[in-house]
Amino acid sequence: MGRGESVVVPHEFTFDPAKHEYRLGGRLLPSVGQVLKGMGLIHEGSEEAMRRGKAIHTAIALLARGRLDWSTVSDAILPYLTAYETFAGHAKFRPSRIEEPMYHMVYDFAGTPDLIGMVGDELWIVEVKSGQKEAWHELQTGAYLLLVESGRKEFIKRVGLYLDKFGNYSLWPHTNYYDGQTFLAFLTAWRWTHGNGDSGRLEAPGNGVEAQGGGPGGPG
Repeated sequence: MGRGESVVVPHEFTFDPAKHEYRLGGRLLPSVGQVLKGMGLIHEGSEEAMRRGKAIHTAIALLARGRLDWSTVSDAILPYLTAYETFAGHAKFRPSRIEEPMYHMVYDFAGTPDLIGMVGDELWIVEVKSGQKEAWHELQTGAYLLLVESGRKEFIKRVGLYLDKFGNYSLWPHTNYYDGQTFLAFLTAWRWTHGNGDSGRLEAPGNGVEAQGGGPGGPG
């Protein structure tokens, strides 16, 4: 997938990476990051940190797909890629879904998990971070679990993968059963705020109201 291209998956679901907008049949869907940021849980760092984080995620996605040109990797992000490779080697992680936009047919939201793949006989959702641990990370993967687990029977593990500038990594297993339900509570509150305040309005399923708002910000 080239940068700036829209991703189209079944049921007329599209993702525009330039605008960071998810649409289902043309209707704008709230994203996981949009909800968490809109409810005041995510506080953005410096522009430099945001640029570095975006570059790290882009490079790791290419690396996971086997398409990374190492000659294009800057010294600033090389240690983070080394840390990811170390993790993948230690865990024998086999990614199968890499930054794949998804939506939930019932709860009507969308998002893009960083990596989904197998470790042994377990399916893992791996969310890559290059900063400090924060509580909202658990809600983020809880939301992604809702997107991934629909129709599945096997156990799915959620982890935050923290990479640092020294080439080291650490794992934070997200084990709170209620993370997904907590995210849904914030989603409900976010919808109420955007339906009754002045910050924009998203079209509810089938109500014919024009969708407004959206845009980039935080995780997918």
